[in-house]
Amino acid sequence: VLALVTGVLMSGTWVGAQAVHAAFFGPTHPESAVVLEDMDEAAWVWTGGVDAGNATIVAGGLDDDEELILWLAADGEAPAGVPITAGDNGIARHSWADLEPSTTYRYVIGEAGQRPPQAFDGSFTTFADGPQDLVVVFGSCARTGSNGAVFDAMAGEDPDLYIGVGDLHYSNLSSAAPSDHMAEYHRMLVQPAQAQLFRTTPFAYVWDDHDFGPNDADSTSPSRLAVSLAYRRAVPAYDVDPDPESSIAQAFSLGRVRFVMTDTRSMRTDATMLGEAQERWLIDELTTSSQTHALIVWVNPTPWIANDGGAGADDWSAYPEERRRIADAIAGAGIENLVMVSGDAHMVAIDDGTNTDFS
Repeated sequence: VLALVTGVLMSGTWVGAQAVHAAFFGPTHPESAVVLEDMDEAAWVWTGGVDAGNATIVAGGLDDDEELILWLAADGEAPAGVPITAGDNGIARHSWADLEPSTTYRYVIGEAGQRPPQAFDGSFTTFADGPQDLVVVFGSCARTGSNGAVFDAMAGEDPDLYIGVGDLHYSNLSSAAPSDHMAEYHRMLVQPAQAQLFRTTPFAYVWDDHDFGPNDADSTSPSRLAVSLAYRRAVPAYDVDPDPESSIAQAFSLGRVRFVMTDTRSMRTDATMLGEAQERWLIDELTTSSQTHALIVWVNPTPWIANDGGAGADDWSAYPEERRRIADAIAGAGIENLVMVSGDAHMVAIDDGTNTDFS
C-alpha cells in the first residue's frame, strides 16, 4: 500500500511539474518540428573558421581511431576526398585552405576506401574577398539539449554566420575531465533543430559561465583546463591560441566588418575580467580595426551596462576600473563604428549608446 501511495504521489508531482513547465515556458520555447536525416558516419558536424579561403569542419559521434574520408565538392565539380582519423571521444577535424571565395561547398564523411559520394550531409559557403552583404544571427543562453523552434527561425533567415554569445548549454559542469565537456557538445549538436542549422551555417562562439563551468564561474573553476581542452578539440574556431592555458579570444574579418570576440571567463579573477594580456589585445583590436573597417562587432558575453552590483556582481559593474580603461580607449580613439553584442541577461534589449559610455 505504501509503495502504491508513493507511486501515485510521485506521478502526480511529475504531471503537475510538467503542466507548470508547459504553462510558463511552452508558449515562449516551442519545440522544433525539424525531422533530421541521419548522416552516413558522424552523429554531428559543424563548420567554423570560415572566411574567403578557409574553413574547418569538426565531426563527432565516431569510433575512436576510426579512419574515414572527408569529401568536399564545390557546386558543379567532382568531390575530392581527404583522409581523416577520429581521435579520443570520437571527434575528427580537418581544416582547408585555398578555397574559392563566394563558393558553396558540400561535404560528407564516408568510410575509407569508399567511392566518391552521390549525396552530401552538409554545406557551407565561403565569404567574398571584399565588401559584401551579411546576415548574422546571434544566440545565447540555450537550454541544455535545446531543440527549440528558435533555431528553425534562425535558419529561415538564410544566415551567413551564426555567433554563439556564450551559454550554448546550461550544464554547469565543474568536471575536470575534457570528455565530460565534449559530451555536452555532443548532446547539443544531435538535437535536430541545432544540428540542421549547424550543418549549413558557419559558426563562431565564445563561452560564458554555464558552458564553461558552474554558475558565475571564473578562472578558479575546477573545469577551467578541461573545458579549454574540449573547446580546442571540438569547436571550429578562428585562430584561437592553441595553448589551453590561454583565453579563447579571437578576431576575424568578413568583408568590411571586423568581429572581435572576448573570453570573459577563463582569465577572470577578483581583480580583472579579461586579464592584462587580453585587455591590451582588445584595446588594440578596437582602435586599429576602427580605422581599417567600416564596422566593428565586439562579441562580449558579459553585460556591459549594469547597475553597480558591487565586487561580487557577475557583470562589468564589478570591474569599474577595467571597464573605464576600455571606455577611455574607445573615446580617446574617437571610435564611432562599434556595435557590442552581449548575452547572459535573459532579455532582448538595444541601446543607442546613451548608457554605454563609461569613459
